[in-house]
Amino acid sequence: MLIVRVHSNCLSGSIPAGLWTSSNLTILMLSDNLFTGQLPRTLGPSLRRLDISNNKFSGELPPGLSSLKHLIVFSASNNFFSGTIVFFYWAVAHPLWEHHFQVQGVTTWYQSVPGSNTLGTWEVISITMGSSRLIET
Repeated sequence: MLIVRVHSNCLSGSIPAGLWTSSNLTILMLSDNLFTGQLPRTLGPSLRRLDISNNKFSGELPPGLSSLKHLIVFSASNNFFSGTIVFFYWAVAHPLWEHHFQVQGVTTWYQSVPGSNTLGTWEVISITMGSSRLIET
């Protein structure tokens, strides 16, 4: 188990690729700094908590987020992301978990969440996206 907590330190620059993809990384808290760059396409498979809020990350949220089976907290608000929020397929497989997501500044939302009536408890803290909306199918 690897826990990295460097939140609220006014740190800047990019995050080394090896940290993002470490197979032992379970908690990565980088919030409230000045980090820049894009998130890698894949992230460490053991991540349970990922807080990258209040930085200067940019680009699209990586599709690899959807394959993180253990992720229960994801916070990415107040960055410069664009594109579509990926669908978290594992949430359907684990409907009893309580999931916390916070994303702000993403321009489009994944329009349809399959099986949304079996998702359990989802707490969406903040999503700011103009005219986009979540549609239950």
